[in-house]
Amino acid sequence: MNLPAANHQTSIRVVKIGGSLLESKDSPVQISRWLERQPKIKTVWIVGGGQRVDSIRRWDQMFCLNPEEAHWICISLMDLNSQLVQTWFPDWDTCEDMERLTTETNVDNVNFKAGRWLKQNADLLPCSWDTTSDSISAQLAKSIGASELVLLKSSMPPEPTTVHNLSSIGYLDCHFPNVLENTPLRLVNVRDPAYPEMRLQEV
Repeated sequence: MNLPAANHQTSIRVVKIGGSLLESKDSPVQISRWLERQPKIKTVWIVGGGQRVDSIRRWDQMFCLNPEEAHWICISLMDLNSQLVQTWFPDWDTCEDMERLTTETNVDNVNFKAGRWLKQNADLLPCSWDTTSDSISAQLAKSIGASELVLLKSSMPPEPTTVHNLSSIGYLDCHFPNVLENTPLRLVNVRDPAYPEMRLQEV
């Protein structure tokens, strides 16, 4: 069930763990230390596809997969990655129900598996390579009225820049600017112990 876009809430943020971070043994500690520095508000986590999705891209190049079928395979791999990340952070709640994200107030961190929600609302985003976990996390933030969207990455883009520029150079997917709208965006390099970040609000 899709929730109508809401006004930004001051008590919830959406954070996407970039797929590249799944390949580093230091990522659990780096993410934990970053989280300790943040304001203590409810955080909904979503996990990218990483190398598993990259393998589907290679299969698509070789065998010309049906775009919609490839899309849903990639969504299922995101859910699998979410299960693996749960082993890093066993104290986090895990959830597939969109409504619980805004109605449950007694949890600090929620690991959200987005597959069920996306299948129930398949018209929200293009079922193609135009949609990656970046756009999915932006749509999630928009749908629950999150106060901000944070993308945890392995590197920072060049400055100064805009969301459209980041999309054009492939740092974000090409559909991302269509989804973000007015949700404040932070990009964070969690590979760097100083956690450099870039804040973008204008699309």
